[in-house]
Amino acid sequence: MIKAAIECLRPRWHPVAVGAILAAVGGATQARDVTIGVVAAADDARYASKLLEKSYPGHALGRPKAGAEVAIAESGFQLGQAGLKVALQDVPFDNAQQAQAQMVAMAKKGVRHFLLDLPGADVAELSRSLQAVDVLLFNVSAQ
Repeated sequence: MIKAAIECLRPRWHPVAVGAILAAVGGATQARDVTIGVVAAADDARYASKLLEKSYPGHALGRPKAGAEVAIAESGFQLGQAGLKVALQDVPFDNAQQAQAQMVAMAKKGVRHFLLDLPGADVAELSRSLQAVDVLLFNVSAQ
């Protein structure tokens, strides 16, 4: 039986997710491309400047994708030694059904890891709809 999993992290991108992804694809001896889907809504109200500053005063106000890009760049040497080339691919989120369809299509092409930058209700809906798909979902921003 194939299952989807949710790994809850802090409300911001967390470097542990890179380690988990590397462990899941680790053991590569030849060059291998790894694509990680980033599911996010462009108009997510949680990222309004005033709301972020009020909730997290003095902290970085960017989206988790930027943190993932930094983590991948900073892990470049280790990734290269493991024979991995990691790329992020956007999955625009208009609604759960549309995102789920895109994620299933990506899974059929070999994408197994997705960062979910979505509110909790959307994370829950996507995780339920993807239970029969061989993917690993990382909740990187839902509270």
